Amino acid sequence: TMFSLLRKNGYRTSFQYGGNASLNGWDRFLYEERLDELTDRKAFGSQYALQDPDAAGISLGYPDGDLFDRYLESYSAGSVPRLDILQTLSTSRPYLIPDADAYQDRVSQILDRSGLDARQRRIVRKNRDLIAAMAYTDRQIGKFLKKFSRLPAAGNTLFIITGTHRPLGLPASESLDQYRVPLL
Repeated sequence: TMFSLLRKNGYRTSFQYGGNASLNGWDRFLYEERLDELTDRKAFGSQYALQDPDAAGISLGYPDGDLFDRYLESYSAGSVPRLDILQTLSTSRPYLIPDADAYQDRVSQILDRSGLDARQRRIVRKNRDLIAAMAYTDRQIGKFLKKFSRLPAAGNTLFIITGTHRPLGLPASESLDQYRVPLL
C-alpha cells in the first residue's frame, strides 16, 4: 500500500480526523497498515468545540478549522519526511459549519455576480448549504497551508486532504461520480 511503500522509504505517516475513526473501521485498517499516528475526535481537548448536533442530536465531530488547528498545535517537526492524511467532515450532511450564515451570504453574493446559466444557478440555490460548507472548507485549507508553509518542515511533508463523502445533491455526469470523494 501507499503507507507501507512510504514507510519503507523512511516516511512517518499519520491520519488526522475530527470524527470517529472506528465507525467505518478505518482505525483497524490504519492499525494494520502500521500508521505512526491516528488522531480522531477522542484526541481533541476542551479548547475545541464539536459541530452542532444534527436533527437526531448527534455531532459528527470537530469542524475542519479545528482539525487543522489541532494538527498544527500538536505538530512536532522531525528529521524524516512525512505523509499526513487529513480527512475533513464539514462537507458531510447536514453541513453544520461554524458561521454558516456568513458563508451562505457569501454564496449568495457570488451567485449574484456570477455568469452562471439558469440551470447552474438552480443547482447552487438547491445546494446552498453544501456550497457554503465547501467555501468554509476551502478557506480553512487555505489558512492551514499558509500557516504550515512557515514551518521548517514544510518542504518535507506530503499532505492528502480528503472529504468523507462525495457531496450529495450535485449532478453526476457518469455513474461512477457517486463514488468520487474530493481529494487534494
